[in-house]
Amino acid sequence: MLTVRERPQLKLEELRRLKWLLGGVLALIALSSLLYLEIDALALMVAGVVLIPLALLKPAWPARVPAIVHQLAFPGVVAFSAYDFYAHAEVLPTLVRLDMLLLLYRACSYRKRRDDLQLILLGLFLIVMAGVITVSLVFAVQIVAFVACALLFLLVITLVDGIEDERVALAETGEAPPVWTQGDWSGLFRRLRKTCDWRVFALGGLLFAGLVTLSAVLFMAIPRFQIDSGLFLDRLITKKSYTGFSDTLKFDDVTDIQQDNSVVLRVEASDRSRVPETLYWRMVVLDEYRNGAFQLSTAMKSAAFNREQSAARINGLGPVPRNGMLSWTFYLESGVSRFLPLAGGFRRLVFTEPQVFSVSPTLQLVMLSREPVSMKAYRVEEMNTGDRLPDSSMFGHRLRLGQAPQSSGRVPDLLDTGVGEGDRVILAGIVNEITGGVELDPEEFARRTMIWLAKRHGYSLKTELPKGAGDPLVRWLSSSEPGHCELFAGAFTLLARAARHPSRVVAGFMGGAWNEDYLMVRNSDAHAWCELYDGHGSWLRCDPTNDGPRLVAGSSSSARTPANLRTV
Repeated sequence: MLTVRERPQLKLEELRRLKWLLGGVLALIALSSLLYLEIDALALMVAGVVLIPLALLKPAWPARVPAIVHQLAFPGVVAFSAYDFYAHAEVLPTLVRLDMLLLLYRACSYRKRRDDLQLILLGLFLIVMAGVITVSLVFAVQIVAFVACALLFLLVITLVDGIEDERVALAETGEAPPVWTQGDWSGLFRRLRKTCDWRVFALGGLLFAGLVTLSAVLFMAIPRFQIDSGLFLDRLITKKSYTGFSDTLKFDDVTDIQQDNSVVLRVEASDRSRVPETLYWRMVVLDEYRNGAFQLSTAMKSAAFNREQSAARINGLGPVPRNGMLSWTFYLESGVSRFLPLAGGFRRLVFTEPQVFSVSPTLQLVMLSREPVSMKAYRVEEMNTGDRLPDSSMFGHRLRLGQAPQSSGRVPDLLDTGVGEGDRVILAGIVNEITGGVELDPEEFARRTMIWLAKRHGYSLKTELPKGAGDPLVRWLSSSEPGHCELFAGAFTLLARAARHPSRVVAGFMGGAWNEDYLMVRNSDAHAWCELYDGHGSWLRCDPTNDGPRLVAGSSSSARTPANLRTV
């Protein structure tokens, strides 16, 4: 009688050892996805690359970790993540670093069944993030490797559950190492070779290859959209910024601006032949500089904006020079801002339906109560498109004298540089270099300052500020690094204030491209420039972001491509 020789099977301890190996490999594959995510996690990456292979080679070593470490692990991770979010105010980078910490802990500590499943989910989170961000074909290899390893991992987990008594738990960390940690890996691999049936593996490999092929065919056949414009995850997780309007200009040590060419505004003019060659669409005035950022201060809002009202039209916002009855029609896309783009004061603004808004006669701005959720259309008649903004309320003069407009509380200070004592000394030295130690009128100071900036700094969408202490704008001024329009506008404003000239940053859009009958303005046209009080009742527009020195008033040289950014 013939007897069939049974194929040997892996013992429970061998399956546990194999499960430990697959869990570590899965964690390493997941960590490799960070090559596609531009976040600051180098220290965690190095820790993972060192500790996980070490735990795989020496599986008995985790038992030597004191029990108190495991008791404090979870509170420590929570505390680290809370501080991480507080320090960087970035949601997804904080979540990714939290995921890495948990993944590292799970990969290097003894796991029960639920811990193994957590390890798969933690790794899957990193893989999904990389899938959203990356456009590299190498990622296809990575996701296939992760899925294959995860399937084998789940198979071994199932086999272990089918053999061991669920009432028998793994040895607690801090006691003697579990039995399965004894032995060498070569012995396990020899046992695997004896127990594995190549036919089963061949069939499984064919099924997996068929699944991958079918997925690839479906991926090619199903219509797709452009990730970088359709989702927000890449903007939240990377340090890159995108062109677009921002009502807060924050200066970081490293800035990499990407062009966004989506349309934000369409403008029609009743007589195109009378439209100026270059238009500046003012949206918000940023007066306060604190902690490396320009913003509209609470004091300025209180002093300059009227109470909210509901109406379908606004009459007479600021003095307007007579230019016939040139009429403008604006179509503002949703999601841009609650500030309306305007070139300056106007005689009349009419909405298509009543709106809740507040106006600032002194700043000549209109602010809706909330950001529109759909396209907003409005018509403007006799709008000031010149380079000077008449200040009928003598707002600039009062600020220079330290008087609060309309008897409001705190005075918005347009002479405050907002930097420390050491940085004020540096600014004073640069001002002395520009002026030669003599007091200049505002226009001459602006001209010389823009010459100085043009000689010292080039223009670039990618900027890395010099390392060191102190204010980032002052560090940029002291260097010869290139910069974008926000750096030029912010630096000009600080220098003007250091020279005792009231000044402010204005954010909005510049220019646009004519498309048949209307002007099309894109996010890439977003821009930041300055307004300087001329001492005679007007604010003078100054745009220091140029190929050469150029005061907007009375010059024909062209400005560089604007690159105001929206930070995420």
